[in-house]
Amino acid sequence: MPNGQQLKNLRRTIKCPHCWEIFPPDELRWASVHSDLLGDTRLGDEANRRFTPTRYNVAGNAIDAYGSVCSELACPHCHLSIARPLLEIQPWFASIAGTPACGKSFFLTAMINRLRDICPVFSVSFIDADSTANRLICDYEERLFYSETPDSMTFIDKTDTPGLSDSYDQVRYGTETRTYPRPFLFSMQLTDQHPNYERSWKVSRVLCLYDNSGESFRPGTDDAQSPVTRHMAHSQVLFFCFDPTQDPSWRDACKGYTQDVQVQKGTVTARQEIVFNEMIERIRKHTGLSQDQQHSQPLVVIVTKFDAWGQLLTKGRLPDPWQENGNGATSAGLNLPLISSTSNKLRSLLQEKSPSFVHTAERFADKVLYVPVSATGVSPDSQQGGFFPRDIKPMWCEVPMLASLARWGGGVIPFFKETTS
Repeated sequence: MPNGQQLKNLRRTIKCPHCWEIFPPDELRWASVHSDLLGDTRLGDEANRRFTPTRYNVAGNAIDAYGSVCSELACPHCHLSIARPLLEIQPWFASIAGTPACGKSFFLTAMINRLRDICPVFSVSFIDADSTANRLICDYEERLFYSETPDSMTFIDKTDTPGLSDSYDQVRYGTETRTYPRPFLFSMQLTDQHPNYERSWKVSRVLCLYDNSGESFRPGTDDAQSPVTRHMAHSQVLFFCFDPTQDPSWRDACKGYTQDVQVQKGTVTARQEIVFNEMIERIRKHTGLSQDQQHSQPLVVIVTKFDAWGQLLTKGRLPDPWQENGNGATSAGLNLPLISSTSNKLRSLLQEKSPSFVHTAERFADKVLYVPVSATGVSPDSQQGGFFPRDIKPMWCEVPMLASLARWGGGVIPFFKETTS
């Protein structure tokens, strides 16, 4: 058991964020350190060998066969790394999907950056639980929000497909090789000004966030050897990015309000309802839901690129949906009534422009929230399609995750309750 005497709240079972197997902590493997111990039966010749230790140092860290002190923990099934916060803090799985070019990568980057800044307002820390797993999103954040040349145009890459990038891991099981998506991992722990601080270790969460390319939802791309979207069946919340600029009826309605190149050119990379339906069918298959059953986990429809179409919903920027509590607490509370009101207005707009999408979403999930977001706050350059970091001002990108955690996350985000009339 790793650092058994030092871990105050060791969980009885751990769920691997890679292969989703559940196991007790005493089955954890360790990754060897010594250079002569390369080569693992699951991860290949270049990986550090996974082993069950028989020796530990005084700090509780395992010692490998050549006497080197180890620190990296691994799943006993897939042998991929297990972040240490998962030993003590409950994981919270979230999955995000959307068509190519829907703005998903920009939204994801802006959301994480905003959560780092905003979560302390709610007396919650938001830090990387695994810096190696989060390397890609950190790189994107640096390009958009911490550029040393804010007057130079920047881009971020589209989400890669399985087997083509460092966003996936390949694991060997005998003669079979499986491809798993790498989640982004963040620790969300309560500080002493949080109203639930006395229950901190029950309320805190490790956010395990999964992203897939739109191409991953093509029929036949998810099977036993490549379960790249199977995380959706394990997720506590599902995010789907709907891009109005890919929908002809939305583009027609927006042309009098914006010169955004995405509206004017009318590029459609994939029919959104096809990707959405494929996502739903995979969840039904992997959870055993029949066609007439609703999914019990919430669905958040993230309507991207608000800066291009927002005049159809409201004037100006969206207001921050949080405020100080009135009970003397220093922690802020999320304004769920405002978010719900905005969701209802956006649903009505979606019902007018894309009625079949709303019907499909609400037939699938019994809890649906609609959230407008803009990852950049401005339109891309009309010639090159990139952005100048100096101009980027996201709107509501943190709201989908904050609202999900407030409503369904077990108390980690304080909120104001819905008002009834």
